[in-house]
Amino acid sequence: MTHFKPLRRRYFAVRHGQSEANVEKIIVSDPEVGCIRYGLTEEGQKQAVLAADHLRRILPSASKVQIHTSDFLRTLQTAAVIASKFPDATIHPTPLLRERRFGEFEGQADTCYRVVWEEDAKGPKAQLGPGVEDTAHVRDRGMTVIKQLEEHGETEVVILVGHGDTLQILQTAFEGLEAWQHRSLALLQTAEVRELVVRSAAN
Repeated sequence: MTHFKPLRRRYFAVRHGQSEANVEKIIVSDPEVGCIRYGLTEEGQKQAVLAADHLRRILPSASKVQIHTSDFLRTLQTAAVIASKFPDATIHPTPLLRERRFGEFEGQADTCYRVVWEEDAKGPKAQLGPGVEDTAHVRDRGMTVIKQLEEHGETEVVILVGHGDTLQILQTAFEGLEAWQHRSLALLQTAEVRELVVRSAAN
């Protein structure tokens, strides 16, 4: 598990708005595809606006925020909408917040997510398919961002724009859970805003 010192900043996780991949019900986790295609739908844009408005309401005095985002098209577009509500916001794309790699399931029906999640739930005994990224590695990527921001960040508020698995797996570190227990948390919906708060003194 992750050991936390008192955090110097507030962190908000925001999943991207509805994407074209969501509508087509396919898995898009390959950066060579996701960074240039499958952006937000019109509904996804509206969802991103609602998320941005919500953040503006709960952070009325935050004149400057940092937005760190996956460099996939759907997350970059979501981050841009959020930034429009915070005039001094800076956007920092990073591969560390990219979608979890789903390997052999790339381009397949999104019902295949459940196959991976059921295997995740086996914990150390999980046998993930070819090319499927381990939850511990996904969390390590996310925690690298947190550690860098704790050491070098310049704002009190950080918004992390990413993907369902990536952000929910990152949340396990704050909740004192193992990375493979991510599905025990409430499902992060498209364009949902969720503050990441340390719930446990770090087991």
